[in-house]
This record gives sequence, structure tokens and C-alpha cells, in this order.
Amino acid sequence: MHGTPAVAVAAAAAALGLALIGGLASACFANAYGMIFLGEPRSAAARDAHEARPAMQCACGILAVLCVVIALGAALWLTPWSLLGTAQTAGARGILVSVIGAGWLLASAGVLSCLARRVLLRNREVGSAVTWDCGYAAPTARMQYTAPSFVQPLTEQFSPLLQTELHAEMPATALPAHASFHTRTPDAIMRRVYLPLVARIVRMAHAARVIQQGRVQVYVLYMVVALLALFIWTFW
Repeated sequence: MHGTPAVAVAAAAAALGLALIGGLASACFANAYGMIFLGEPRSAAARDAHEARPAMQCACGILAVLCVVIALGAALWLTPWSLLGTAQTAGARGILVSVIGAGWLLASAGVLSCLARRVLLRNREVGSAVTWDCGYAAPTARMQYTAPSFVQPLTEQFSPLLQTELHAEMPATALPAHASFHTRTPDAIMRRVYLPLVARIVRMAHAARVIQQGRVQVYVLYMVVALLALFIWTFW
């Protein structure tokens, strides 16, 4: 019983960590979804975008199906361990079964909703309109929310960590001729770890270029020196 407080603290920390990861994942997917489906296109490339080739769709479809199978069949992976009769694996499997059952119900409800929609709209005319119209006669991309706008309340809490750069030209009068607001969140790992590491490797590679002379005689000399070093190392 001496380890009970430590176990409780570890469980609480794990729960908080999972909640944080889940929230950040939700914000990430909201941002990704918004970049693709949010209103009017903001560039010529987005306006002229087209569906990928069938081979690429098939590859993504296989990965999506595997994700669903792994998620909704996770309890099966614990079956061999649960046969050992340990209380921990049996309890974990019971929790997984409950969560997966709820997932199956949610997935089934989604499929039934899609089928019901198709049946109800079978004999009706279905049209399309612009997104985020908001009563404007001629909406443009500048009138709509951006993808980072949806996750801005969350990213603000992590601004010291994310190091978001803000560029703003605030209006000076009631009817300004120009005003702008732009934010950019650079990749901290890319900027502070990856790029400096690559730059150092490139500098070392440039420094080592003197070894590559392009002469056969020099390369033969390298081989002789290497063989001589191996000979000395072997019989030292």
C-alpha cells in the first residue's frame, strides 16, 4: 500500500498528459481541415486544385482502413495477454472493450446518417453555394476566417513555446486606407535543431572537400596509407 500515492500521482499525470495531447491533436486537425475546406480559395493553386490519382487514393484508403481496424479492434491485441489471467491486463481489456463499443456505436451512427441523407435527398434537387456567405453579395477570401483563427485561442496559451510572430499595421483613423494583421508560427524544432545541425554537417562536408582531389594517384596514396595503418594496428 506504500506505493498507492505514487501510483495515483502517476495516473493523474498520465491523464493530464493524454488530455493535453488530445486537445492539441484536435486543434491540429481543426487547422488542417480549415486549410482545405474553409471557404473561398486564397490562391490560384487552391482554386485549381484537383483530386489525386487513383493510386494515391488507394494508398491513403488502405492506411485509413488500417487506422480504423486498429482502433476498433484494439481489444483483440490484448486477448493473448488476458489469457495469462493477470488482473492488470483483464482490467485494461475491459476498459478498451467499453471504449471500442462506444466507437462502434458512433461509427454506425455516422454510416446510418449518411445512408439516411442519401435516401432523403434521392428525389430532391441538391445545390451548392459559397461557404461563409454571411449576407455578403460578393464574398471574398478576405472576409472569412482563416484556419489559424480557429485554433488561435489555444495557440495563444502556448505562444512562449510556439514563438508566434505577429505583424500588424493597425488602423490610425475610423476609415483607414490600409490595415493588415498577419501571424506566423515557425517550426521551433526545424529552426533550432534541424537547420543548425544540417548547416554544421554542410560546413564539415565543405571542409572535407580538400580530401577529394580527383586524382587517381592521390586515391592510391590514401589506400596505401590505410593499408599501412591497418598493418601497424594488427601487429602492434
